[in-house]
Amino acid sequence: MEILKSIRLRQLRKEREEIKANRKAWINLHKHSDLDASLSRTFLAYQNAINRINASIRKVKNAN
Repeated sequence: MEILKSIRLRQLRKEREEIKANRKAWINLHKHSDLDASLSRTFLAYQNAINRINASIRKVKNAN
C-alpha cells in the first residue's frame, strides 16, 4: 500500500509542478496586458487547479 501511496504522491507533485510552470509562463506572457474577465478567470483556474492538487496531496498523505 505504501508503494502505491508513494507513486500517487510523486504523480501529484509532478502534476503540480507542471501546472505551476504553465502558470508562470502564462503570467509572463500576459504581464503587460490589461486585466480583463478572461485573464482573471484563467488565473483563478490555475489557482484552483493548484489548490485541488494540494488538497489531494494532503489527502493521500493522511490516508491509512
